[in-house]
Amino acid sequence: MATTLEYIEYVAAQAVDCGNVRYRKMFGEYMVYVNDKPILLVCDNTVYVKILPCLGKLMVNAKASRMTGRRSIISSISTALN
Repeated sequence: MATTLEYIEYVAAQAVDCGNVRYRKMFGEYMVYVNDKPILLVCDNTVYVKILPCLGKLMVNAKASRMTGRRSIISSISTALN
């Protein structure tokens, strides 16, 4: 199942506080950019967070599978990028 437009728009809306957010369809799925940096990969309505050194401490307790706490993850990304 491919990512729906409704879902990618929802994910992008959650990341608005992180900076300039845009998404681009690539290979049938989406990459979400924050301040022109690729941060999130969205495949099959599942969000994957790029592993970045600046997120290490904030993501220490994050599950390495399907993302369920979208808001807490996005909040962590916003903190790390600002």
